Amino acid sequence: MSRKAKRRLTEGLFNLYGFLVYGFLYIPVIVMVVFSFNDSTNNQIWNGFTTEWYGTLMSDSELWRILLTTVVIIA
Repeated sequence: MSRKAKRRLTEGLFNLYGFLVYGFLYIPVIVMVVFSFNDSTNNQIWNGFTTEWYGTLMSDSELWRILLTTVVIIA
């Protein structure tokens, strides 16, 4: 096997490894975002599209207080 072929193989393996690592990290996040719009309380079955859960989250006054505190600390 020539040196150039070994280098291409090594680069290909590094690219595959990087793809697998990023997939391992980001695929669960993508699945969670998609299912956060699910109408069902059981996330194993897609029941329909809704933003109800985000409305519930945004109506929490404690969450807004914590967010404001975080912004003040960072600034």
